[in-house]
Amino acid sequence: SQGTSKMDFSLITDQLLTIIDSAAQITLKGPDPDEGELVAQSARLLFAAIFSRPEYSEKLIHFPNLKEFLWRVLLVSQEPAIRGEMALGFKKLITTLDRPSVPEKLLPILFGFLDVLPDDCPFSDAYFDLMKDLIRDRDREMTSSRESGLEESLDDSSPSLSSSQGFNIGEFIDLREVLMRCSALLKKHPAHELTHESIPDEKLVGLLGLVEVLCSIDEEHRELMAEENMLYEVFYRCLFESADAPASQSQNGHPSSPTPPKCKTAKARFYGLAALQSLCVEINPSFVKAMDLMETLCLNMRASYPWGYAPSHDCRSKVGYAGVKNLGCICYMISLLQQLYMVPIFRRGILSIDFEAIKERDEKKGKEVDIKATPAYQLQVMFAYLMETQKQYYNPTPFTSSFKDSGGNPIDVTVQMDVDEFFNSLCDKLETVLKGTPQQYLMKNLFTGKEAMQLIGQTCNHRKENECTFNVITLTIKGKSNILEALSSFVEGDLLDGDNAYFCESCDNKVDTLKRTCIKTLPNTLILHLKRFDFDFDTMRNEKVNDYCEFPIELDMLPYTREGVAKIEREKKEKEAAAEGGEGEKGGGGGSGFDDPPILGREEYEYELRGVLVHRGVADSGHYYSFIREREGGNWIEFNDDMVRPFDANNLAHECFGGEETTSQYNENLREYVQKRSPITRNAYMLIYERKWPKEVIVADLGDSEDKEKEEEKEKGKEKESRQFTEEDLRWTKEDLVPEELHEMVWKNNVKHQQDIWVFDKSFLDSLLALLRNGYVYNVQKAVHLKEEENDQTFVHLRSFGKAYLEIVSHSDEKDFILDYVFNYKQAIQHHIPVCSWLLSGFLETKEGESKSLMLQMLFHCQVEETRESAAALLAMLFKVLFPIEREEFLDFGKKDMFDDETIFRYHKKTEDAAPLTLKMIRDLLSTFKYLPFHWRHFSEYFLLLREICLSDPLIRSYFLHVNLVPKLFDLFLGEDSPTSSRTRKMGDKFSHPNFSHLLSLLSMLMCTYRSPFECEDDDDEYEDEEEKSRFQLASHSPGIILPDQHVSLVLSKTFVKKFSKTQNLEDVNRMFCHLCFNNQENTDRFLPLVLEQIHNAEHDGMRPFFAILLPLLDLPDVLQEDRVSTAMSEIWNTIDHFKKFPKFTKTAMDFVRSMRVNEHVALWMEEHQEVWEWGESWAKERQNVQSSFVRAPKRLLWERWTGFKGKPRNPSSQ
Repeated sequence: SQGTSKMDFSLITDQLLTIIDSAAQITLKGPDPDEGELVAQSARLLFAAIFSRPEYSEKLIHFPNLKEFLWRVLLVSQEPAIRGEMALGFKKLITTLDRPSVPEKLLPILFGFLDVLPDDCPFSDAYFDLMKDLIRDRDREMTSSRESGLEESLDDSSPSLSSSQGFNIGEFIDLREVLMRCSALLKKHPAHELTHESIPDEKLVGLLGLVEVLCSIDEEHRELMAEENMLYEVFYRCLFESADAPASQSQNGHPSSPTPPKCKTAKARFYGLAALQSLCVEINPSFVKAMDLMETLCLNMRASYPWGYAPSHDCRSKVGYAGVKNLGCICYMISLLQQLYMVPIFRRGILSIDFEAIKERDEKKGKEVDIKATPAYQLQVMFAYLMETQKQYYNPTPFTSSFKDSGGNPIDVTVQMDVDEFFNSLCDKLETVLKGTPQQYLMKNLFTGKEAMQLIGQTCNHRKENECTFNVITLTIKGKSNILEALSSFVEGDLLDGDNAYFCESCDNKVDTLKRTCIKTLPNTLILHLKRFDFDFDTMRNEKVNDYCEFPIELDMLPYTREGVAKIEREKKEKEAAAEGGEGEKGGGGGSGFDDPPILGREEYEYELRGVLVHRGVADSGHYYSFIREREGGNWIEFNDDMVRPFDANNLAHECFGGEETTSQYNENLREYVQKRSPITRNAYMLIYERKWPKEVIVADLGDSEDKEKEEEKEKGKEKESRQFTEEDLRWTKEDLVPEELHEMVWKNNVKHQQDIWVFDKSFLDSLLALLRNGYVYNVQKAVHLKEEENDQTFVHLRSFGKAYLEIVSHSDEKDFILDYVFNYKQAIQHHIPVCSWLLSGFLETKEGESKSLMLQMLFHCQVEETRESAAALLAMLFKVLFPIEREEFLDFGKKDMFDDETIFRYHKKTEDAAPLTLKMIRDLLSTFKYLPFHWRHFSEYFLLLREICLSDPLIRSYFLHVNLVPKLFDLFLGEDSPTSSRTRKMGDKFSHPNFSHLLSLLSMLMCTYRSPFECEDDDDEYEDEEEKSRFQLASHSPGIILPDQHVSLVLSKTFVKKFSKTQNLEDVNRMFCHLCFNNQENTDRFLPLVLEQIHNAEHDGMRPFFAILLPLLDLPDVLQEDRVSTAMSEIWNTIDHFKKFPKFTKTAMDFVRSMRVNEHVALWMEEHQEVWEWGESWAKERQNVQSSFVRAPKRLLWERWTGFKGKPRNPSSQ
């Protein structure tokens, strides 16, 4: 303390401020962690010194160029540690130091920075956090004061602050003025963020944060912003505005200049949505405006979204390329098209095709061709999307539909093809469409080469040569260690001799002849097809050749060309002649007998590997994918259908060469993992090489194509005058490259996809739920008693939330959120009949192009279980709310279904418009009953909904009985085992089975609604006609419908009991069994032996469900109870005695019997017949795992628990 007292705090404060200012200036050009740490330590020491000596705060507020100092340390320094530490220190200094001069000096400067901040202010995060913290501290202090009862305001005459009073920024700054400045700045602020991956616009984030804080603390602020129409600015301009016209885009699909809305990054949208919530804390003008904009947003959404939609997971790969969706078995097509797309000249040539000109040309010739249905046009569309889309993949359905076989049928996406065969077919189709267009030479100049097929006489000097074109060179790789050996074998040729000798026309005789093929002209892009599939004549099937075969990154093709082969043979002959002491032949015919073509420059023969198309699998099945090297940058990318990701070129050998690898496999005999050599089934199938120095190619010709064809006929072989482009010349801008029509098409798709991302984002959904809660769930009682005009507004708002549910929420993949939203929405609308009626109408609507209502689509087609559950719960609530109002109408219209019960189970595209909504709903549900076997994975919620509807009113249960729903439920449950069903479709697979729990619950409820025949012996009332009688029974609460005997036969059958025992819903169906057997000797005599038989035949681990069926039956309190107990117990113990040599079965059965003693009649029966179980006591004592007191259990305690009074159980035989 003595040392501290001697310190010159004034000097220390000055020096610390100088150090901080100097360090901040150093970090103006870039972050510097060392300087940041220095400032952090200095700032802590500075503020500690000021708090220990408050009077030295004057040093800070009178620091030279204080405004510039604050600007540097809070807004300009690029070191986050400096900005963060200084903002934290200033916050504590302003809010806690008992020096009024500090906030009086600092606050005007800090808030004055708002007016001079540049639009692009990337380091303003700490500054805005400081501003928000200062405002929040004011709100916290005011709230704390109100809670403690300190309602008196601060004394305006006293400028000093005290720690007890706290800090109130309102004494120094007019917060309304600050809010107005933020509003004005926000409206003027332009869009800076390009995409959701951009660096957040910190000024935009900060302004939105200030608006959120200021509006959340004061209702007057919210009213002020309502007058300024801030809700529109935040909701539309910041969050959901879209550009009016396409913007220029770069090749990765992102715009090259900022487009609306202002908020695109996650951080900016988070603060935008927070500001939106703060403006709509309760039902105010901003809330009303928000609902209007929300409804407009829902109207502009896509007609229908897929279920479980997560557009944020469907974004373009981070490596900058898009994939192609595999529609089934078209990976061969996708892998090749991705390779072609990555060939720059080919891609640009396809994109530069003018299909309007082709259409006009065909019309002049009288041809009627839908040019947009051609593979060439759809390939152009695909390339445009691959270049500019922001989505993860392109759907190639239009292309596959346009790619037709010779019979005019589209390609079958479920059938695998050979990729080499597809490429040749594609080349033919493209050349056919492009013939006579400026792009007619595209395929020829890029992929087409020429082969020389030579016949060289070995016993005569005659030679013959023919040429043919090729797009792909097929190499036999079986037994070849690399493609150089395969290429050598390709040009080696075969000797035709003996009986196979070639007939020489010049010699008029058969002569030994060498037949070989060599390359006469090389293409710019050389495609090598490695023959990986070979027909095995021993097995008579195609086999995959997984032999190890290397390929180089750089390839010299000279040795395999016509001139290269000639050179090799000439050199060989020269060496042989030199070895014999003679002179070899010089020039002339060389060794081949042909005129030796000149060897061109090395640029003609040197190639680089650009792509590898891989096949993984076997000959009959497998998968194709590609590895491609970027033309610029040299990075390798893996294109695997819709997945695009980086690839390490060092793994090429492991992934593409084939061969064998060591794997671990489990040996059943040795019971351990053993090492085994197995073939690598992933290997290269096609190699794409490009010239290191590409030759000039004719991509487009500006002359008239027809004139050129005539010129070709006149001067065949002459070089035609045409404009030639190199790859460098063809680096056009994207606007010139992609046709305007396609550019706009992709742009609209991108805008829609981006809107989907924002709308389905969890932060927006949370904001939507917050608006619902703030507006109606928390004020639901208030909403019930609204005036008529307010009720109209409530209907509009709740309808907006309902549209949001139908169009957005129900399609989301946020499972917990869906359940939460539906729960809150049910609370909000449960007292609002018009909204419930509108929503149910929306569920029953069948949109154009759809065959089923939204309700049925949601219940059957949705893959998200939570969506189906929430929809069923919401529909059940709607039915229960509306049915009491529509009950009389339901009776009037529902009676028609009773006399034509089969009609209700046929699908109606339109039901009666006049029918009540609840009846339409039931008819729509029942009309799809015959399709339920096709939806066995999802029909559980369907039956849950029907069950909840049944519970709502006895009239509904009676209606279901009249339309004969019960036998159809039996047919569906029993399936092929049903005696009345003609259905052959099997439900379930080896992995899962249908969930029948709710079906059985519904069936049990309906069966218990029937009355047994002995209950209906009362006199039948007289009715004027059958319709009146049916109406009476339908409307009665106790329907008096006699239980049909065929239903009883189905329930009390061995088939039903066995299948039912495999389900988990035993409780509900046991109620049905008890209902049928109650005081019914006939049904008891049919059912009880059936259950006992199943117990007798069951294994020890299969008895539980049958005992679970038996126990409630024995507990049934009717006149037959004692007989049932006696029969059941006798048969059970006979079964135990019969199988007592099987310990597991005996123990399990005894455990179940022991659990049955809680039944009074079972306990008394066991007491009476103890002599039957004498063997059980000794058997139990011999096995410690069975309770030894099995027979002599404390029955008195059981009796007391069962009857409720004390005393020894009475023996029935003693009475």
